[in-house]
Amino acid sequence: MPLQTRTVTDPATALANWSKYAAGAAPKWTANVLTPRRDPFQAAIAAIPFWQSQVSSPAAATAMAKGLNSVNIAEFQTTVQGQGQANYRNGVTTKTAKMGAFLQAFIPKLGNIVSNLDRTNPRGDYSQNVSRLQTYLDAVHATKGQN
Repeated sequence: MPLQTRTVTDPATALANWSKYAAGAAPKWTANVLTPRRDPFQAAIAAIPFWQSQVSSPAAATAMAKGLNSVNIAEFQTTVQGQGQANYRNGVTTKTAKMGAFLQAFIPKLGNIVSNLDRTNPRGDYSQNVSRLQTYLDAVHATKGQN
C-alpha cells in the first residue's frame, strides 16, 4: 500500500472550526441534557449505597434521596434550555484564547505524530491497524501536560 501523506489543519483554522462548531452545539448540548440515555437522577439514587458507604452516615443517604427526588424537572428543563444553554455557548466564547493556545502547541505535535506514524507504522490489516491506533494514542498521550 503506498504511503499516504496527510496534512494537519493549522492552529488558526482548527480554532475557528472549534469555535464555530462548539458554540453552535449549544442546542445539541441542551437536547442531550434533557434526553439523556439514562435518567441521571435515578442513576444517582441507585448509587446511594456506594456513596453512603463512603460517607458512613445513614442519615446522609436519606437526605440525598430526598434532595434528588425533590428536583423540579420542569424547572430543571427551563434552566437547561435557557441559562444552561447560554452558559454553554458563553463558555466556548470565553475559552477561545485558551483553546487557541492549546491548538498552537498541539497541532504541530499532532502533525509530527501523524507523519511519523505514516512513515514507521503504515496502514495494514486489522491487527496492524489496531497496533497503529495504539501507537497513535500513546504518542498523543505523551504530549499530555505539554500543550
